[in-house]
Amino acid sequence: MSWTYLVTNSGQTSLTNVTVTADQGVAVTCPQDTLAAAETMNCTASGTAVAGQYANVGVATGTPPAGPPVAASDPSHYFGITFVINEIHADPSNTQGDANGDGVVSATDDEFVELVNATAGPIDISGWTLADAVTVRHTFPPGTVVPGGCAAVVFGGGTLAAYFGGSVAQTASTGQLGLNNTNETVTLSDGVAPVAVAMAVGVLNIALLYRQIGAIGKLTVSLWAGTLLTTAAVIVTGAMHFDPAVAFDFPAGGFSFSIGFLFGLGAASRVGIYDYLGYYNVAYIGDEVKDPGRVIPRSILISVVAVALIYLGLNL
Repeated sequence: MSWTYLVTNSGQTSLTNVTVTADQGVAVTCPQDTLAAAETMNCTASGTAVAGQYANVGVATGTPPAGPPVAASDPSHYFGITFVINEIHADPSNTQGDANGDGVVSATDDEFVELVNATAGPIDISGWTLADAVTVRHTFPPGTVVPGGCAAVVFGGGTLAAYFGGSVAQTASTGQLGLNNTNETVTLSDGVAPVAVAMAVGVLNIALLYRQIGAIGKLTVSLWAGTLLTTAAVIVTGAMHFDPAVAFDFPAGGFSFSIGFLFGLGAASRVGIYDYLGYYNVAYIGDEVKDPGRVIPRSILISVVAVALIYLGLNL
C-alpha cells in the first residue's frame, strides 16, 4: 500500500523544517525539508494494507522566518478487502460445462463460486460461510487455508478433479449451491459477527425475561405499541403516495391456471404462513390469562384478522 502526500507552501514566505507525519505511525519520506513560497513537493509512504475500514491523517508542519510553526492536515481513507468473490458460475453449458472435472456435465454439480485471497499472505477461512439469498450453502471445513493471491473454488457437488491450478477446491457442504441464473445474491461471511450478535441477543433476551410476569407484560405492551406506531407510519406514508395503476397492475395471464401459477401461489403461501406466525403466542402464557377459555380464542381470531388488514394496508 502506497501513499502520496502533496505538500504545497501556499504562503508568501519560505518554510524550513518541513515534515509530514501520519497518525497511524506510517513513516513518511520527503525529498527536502524546505519549501519556497508557492513551491510543491511529493512525500511518500508505504505500508501493509489492513482489512476493513482504515483512516489515516497526514499532518504537514513547517517553520516560517518569523512567528510560530504552521501546520495543515488532510485525512485519507480506504476499505481493505481480504477476499473478493471473483466469479459466479450459475449456468453451466449443457455440452461443455464439466467445470468440476468429474467427466459428467451437471447443471447443479458444475455450478461454482470462485473466491480470491487479495492479500499477500495466507488466510485461514475455516468456519467461513458462503450463502445465497435463501440460506447458507457452504461452510468451509477446519484447515481451509488459502495462500496469498490464490483462489478457493466451491462447486455444487460431484467428484472433483485432482488439480485446479493451485486453487483450494471444495464441494458445497450442503450438497448444492442452488444458484439462480439471474438476480442472484452471494454472500461470504467470516462467521464472527453473526455469532457475536446471536450471543449478545441471547444474553439480552435472558436479561429482559428474568423478571416478574407483570414487568414482562408492561415490556410486551411497550414493544407492541412501538410496533403498531411504526406500522401505522408506514401505512399512512404509503397511502399518501397510493397509485391504483401500480397497485392493481397485474401481469398478463397472472391468474391463469398453470404450473407457474402454482409455483407462485406456493411461494406466496410460504410468505403468508410466515406473516401469521405468532398468532398463538397468547397460549404460552395461558396460566396468566383471566378466563382463558374466552380470551385465548378471541385473541387468536382478532390477531388473524388484524394481521390480514395490516398487510393489506402495507402492500397497497
